[in-house]
Amino acid sequence: MVAGIDAVVFVCTPVDPKSVKPGLEMLQQLAAKTKSDLSAVRKSDGYRSTYNSEVNRMLSLPAKDRLTTCQRAF
Repeated sequence: MVAGIDAVVFVCTPVDPKSVKPGLEMLQQLAAKTKSDLSAVRKSDGYRSTYNSEVNRMLSLPAKDRLTTCQRAF
């Protein structure tokens, strides 16, 4: 889940910065709820494969669809 949220935040930051704030808040809440070390999670192979595939999927969208996806992500 962290990888998916991070991917959306990464792709959406230059497209629609307003959509990023809820994602960052969601990451903070998730880390607090699960008492996770986000740095350690981000170093895992599962994180990298999910993050990379989600970033690639979103970047392959046409600009208009990417904006819509960012606005509806969270």
